[in-house]
Amino acid sequence: MSNKSTTKATQKEAPVAKAETKKEAPVAKAAGLSPEQLARLKEQSGVQAGGTRLPILNRVALNGNADAVEVEGTDTMKRPAINYRKMIMIGKESDKRPENEDLGSPLEVTFVKIRRRLIARDSQGFQVMSSSQHGHPNHTVIIWSENKMIAKGTAREMREQFEDLRTVQELYILLPDGELAMLIVKGAALGSKTRDPKLDSFYDYLQKLDKTGGIFMQKTILGGVLEKGAKDFYTMTFEMGRPCTDEELAIVLDKSDELSETIAKYDEEQASIVFTDGEDDSTETVPFKSEGDDEGGEVVDGEKAF
Repeated sequence: MSNKSTTKATQKEAPVAKAETKKEAPVAKAAGLSPEQLARLKEQSGVQAGGTRLPILNRVALNGNADAVEVEGTDTMKRPAINYRKMIMIGKESDKRPENEDLGSPLEVTFVKIRRRLIARDSQGFQVMSSSQHGHPNHTVIIWSENKMIAKGTAREMREQFEDLRTVQELYILLPDGELAMLIVKGAALGSKTRDPKLDSFYDYLQKLDKTGGIFMQKTILGGVLEKGAKDFYTMTFEMGRPCTDEELAIVLDKSDELSETIAKYDEEQASIVFTDGEDDSTETVPFKSEGDDEGGEVVDGEKAF
């Protein structure tokens, strides 16, 4: 009796032991590959065209909201302080709004790489159309709307075809703590009819900065100024800071090398994608309006703004 009981128990437990063994030894784990190595293998496998994704970085932008509010307990109206905000995109769930971290103003940064994107927004400020990221007006881009591919051509052609598209500059920058982030420059900061002529536009500032030996050679001080119009708002200002040290330049070079390799592959894949009207795939849109994202102003130089 005792032996039979033991045998039955062993027989019942055996399948469970086998099942546990299978769970503990997935193929990926057996191969000893890290998640990063597996991701690289998948990207290089050729199964999915256009598989290169730009790095997910936290995004920095000026809070353009300049609406005056009544100071509690008084009859005084006061505008909010000029403030840069970091939108936390790293680790953000796709259906959630990004959390914001105040960075204050002025903000010292180092420019690493300049890119751009075409974006159209509705009357509420929500993004309704966007292009793939690119580096030049003559580069090929894909236009997406509601996560569907709707057009393909050079950035210059797409601006002519879709009049609501506006240029947004996306700068890879280093923050004071060394974090690689993306700075968003748009609207009146690119140059507008109402901008104080004494203030450099983004494009004017870039020309001055590049003459120092490169956009990375000096720190850039980001500030803000009130611009009046149909709606008052804060717009970005740019001031040249101190020269970067050799150690800082070495860090910029490392970051630039990493970015350039990924971006080159990304641009090549975007150019090779065959346009299919209505194809689903875009994963690069920013689904939510940023709080205070109401900087406006008509861009003066349409050629520069491509």
